[in-house]
Amino acid sequence: MDGMAEFRHFRAFVEIAARGSFTAGADALRLTQSTISEQIAALEKELGTRLFERGRHGAHLTDSGRRLLEPAQQLLRMAADIERQAPMGEEGGPVLRVGATLGPLFVRLPEVVHRLQEEEVGLTVLLRDIPTAEALLQIGLGELDLGILSVLDRSFHSPLGTGIESVVLAEEDWVILSPTDHELAGRQAVSLDRIRNEPLILFPRPYALRMVIDEAFARAGISVEPTIETGWLATAVRCVELGLGISLVPRAVTMAQEAGVAVLEIDEPVIPRRVLIALYRSDSVRADLIERFLALLQRHPPFGS
Repeated sequence: MDGMAEFRHFRAFVEIAARGSFTAGADALRLTQSTISEQIAALEKELGTRLFERGRHGAHLTDSGRRLLEPAQQLLRMAADIERQAPMGEEGGPVLRVGATLGPLFVRLPEVVHRLQEEEVGLTVLLRDIPTAEALLQIGLGELDLGILSVLDRSFHSPLGTGIESVVLAEEDWVILSPTDHELAGRQAVSLDRIRNEPLILFPRPYALRMVIDEAFARAGISVEPTIETGWLATAVRCVELGLGISLVPRAVTMAQEAGVAVLEIDEPVIPRRVLIALYRSDSVRADLIERFLALLQRHPPFGS
């Protein structure tokens, strides 16, 4: 290798490896597919080996690509850490990058950010609402300091490898929402089988929350196809209010907002649950700020009372 490979080439390589296709990698980096292909071609030429096998189902790492992946990820993490050492916030203060997938449920988060910024003069908290998979990728590459993620259960194991810490923040069960004039509204609890033929309003399938519900239906031996899919909780609740269907949501939805809907318990041997975790690198240069952020979260529970 004669030094021609550039940092952007390694970034393109890691993005494609993580996302499984040149198209997805190009979209993430806001590049054209031809540009990212040229970058990989340049890297392969410099290294003298093929890194990907491309096919109808995406791009897969070759043996050489698999050997390169961890060193390339380490390179990106080192670059991110160097960037974090430089003051970037107000008055040259530190920056804490947080990715959350909780949407409007995490009603205490702004208060926690405000209190931390009061304690740490000049601190800037960059807060991003991003999907769980994207947060995991950015934590692994050092582009996020802290992820606040929704996962299926307490047995979650990070796909990011060693050096990743996780802290359980909260755990909750789910409930069924029905219109107040629906025949089910007067019941205390309803089985999943009873609503299988109802118009259903669910989270979109890429959401981790949808995985919880799909697993619950599968456990009950039921296959469903929702009438409406939305990640906007206020939209889902409003659709129920207007009689457009029945929804399954984490219980916190009923605590976070006023809604003219009936709240029913789920009558199943195993009730679906959602776990909220904090995920971060144990060697983060922002370890002190992360610990203080999490301490504030524990004093101010994730869901409003």
